[in-house]
Amino acid sequence: TKQSLIELLENSQHFKKLYDERYQLILKCEKCGSENLHQEEDVLDTWFSSALWPFGTLGWPEKTQDLDTFYPTSLLITGFDIIFFWVARMIMMGTKFTDNVPFEDVYIHALVRDEKGEKMSKTKGNVIDPLEMAEKYGADALRFTLTALAAQGRDIRLSEKRIEGYKHFSNKIWNASKFVLTNSQNVDIKPVESLNLSLEDKWILTAFEKALEKSSNDLENYRYNDYANTIYDFFWHDYCDWYIELTKERIYKGSQEEKETALSVLNYILRESLKLLHPIMPFITEEIYQYLPIKETEFLAVAPYPEFRQDFVFEKEYRFVEDLKEMIVSIRTVRSDFNIEPTRKLNVRLKPSSKEIEENLKKLANQIKLLIKAEDLTIDPQAAKKDTEVVTVSKLGESFIDLAGILDIQKEIQRQEKLLQEVEKSIKISEGKLSNENFVNKAPPNVVEKEKQLYEELKQKREKILSILSMLKNY
Repeated sequence: TKQSLIELLENSQHFKKLYDERYQLILKCEKCGSENLHQEEDVLDTWFSSALWPFGTLGWPEKTQDLDTFYPTSLLITGFDIIFFWVARMIMMGTKFTDNVPFEDVYIHALVRDEKGEKMSKTKGNVIDPLEMAEKYGADALRFTLTALAAQGRDIRLSEKRIEGYKHFSNKIWNASKFVLTNSQNVDIKPVESLNLSLEDKWILTAFEKALEKSSNDLENYRYNDYANTIYDFFWHDYCDWYIELTKERIYKGSQEEKETALSVLNYILRESLKLLHPIMPFITEEIYQYLPIKETEFLAVAPYPEFRQDFVFEKEYRFVEDLKEMIVSIRTVRSDFNIEPTRKLNVRLKPSSKEIEENLKKLANQIKLLIKAEDLTIDPQAAKKDTEVVTVSKLGESFIDLAGILDIQKEIQRQEKLLQEVEKSIKISEGKLSNENFVNKAPPNVVEKEKQLYEELKQKREKILSILSMLKNY
């Protein structure tokens, strides 16, 4: 029995001798060989000295200038696993020896996990080496990825695909800067305050101030992911996708004054955007900054951070261009919905809803024509729908897109009805999964969530197809 085996081993001198030889640690004095040793009692655990760090590094217990200048600090950044070991003890020691807490705020950063939310380990083979990622995609892309995913209260689910995605953002910054700087050669770049600004100039200045105000508030409140995403959305979408495209007409075909104004604003927004991006992406932003025609300091790292400027906020012009974007997107959507090739030019008529809107549309007629890829663009407040046209409605008015000779209506109806059948079949499959208790309760949470998202996307797609079919049948 187990008990008899234990008794046998306990009474075995051979076993005891073997055990002592192999496992018993016998401590002896190195000099005299004595085993009569006494353990040191004047010992503190390692966190005790760490608890003194906020003021111990500044010369305490002496009254030094560093201590007066830098203590207490404003923020401690740490992980949740050492809140008691380190954070609490720093607060206790700071209160005891300096009568002041060592910091006002504690930011508990996220843990980095794999894309499925599992802890990284070599055994699982899901470790992402940051040095390898930096070598492959650039340190800036890696830094931006981690910042963009660092939502408060949530761990970071990191995957190589995400890092690769933000590598594209680095490329976007580089290519946009190259476009601006190449076209700025031999052009007199002037301060924005001295320029005769256009509608789109006032719009981008206002958009930047809004992005600056929001990102600064996010930064002050430690919402680093919101800070990163606000800058990302502004630079990629507002600056690159819209403003650069809107300025091309003036750069390539405008007067000298129009060209100088467009490029001066482009350079100003680029410089200020580099400042916002620099804390996250220091390498690419510093490199580009060195080529700017107007720099405030020798190095971007020591340039003043942008401050909100109320004089660069033009709400009326901002609202108009935002509504214009909606109108342009609605026309582009028609092209996409009806599968019209991107190279095919359209004939479009715009019916503005007011005289002021009509005048503004006429000011930007060439830019609009370029952005919607129109062969002919007419702005007519008296326009009425023709039989060969489809209509889109936006805040600025109605858009009539002529499909004569472009679209075979009956074939398009058949194509859309076929798409509808496929979508409805997929919806039934998804509904079957989500109504199955075994799937909902036993499948991994991320798989169930993904299926729910797919189901919602399919329903939206069905509504979109039904809307298109209704439009075609009323054509």
